[in-house]
Amino acid sequence: NKLYINCLLNLLNIVTNVKIFNINGQVVKTAYVSENGSVNVENLQSGIYFVSGNINGNAVSEKIIKK
Repeated sequence: NKLYINCLLNLLNIVTNVKIFNINGQVVKTAYVSENGSVNVENLQSGIYFVSGNINGNAVSEKIIKK
């Protein structure tokens, strides 16, 4: 149940239905990602975001910083 982050390539490697929130709690992107899939975050402005989803029934949340 890990979130692999590679913001240098503007991709998040994850396995789940995900929501990306800005620091105001607004959903800025939603996506379903299969194993070894990714979400393109190139269109997001630089800043702090929170990615949340469920993996094997466990809630997962991670803070990311997009430069």
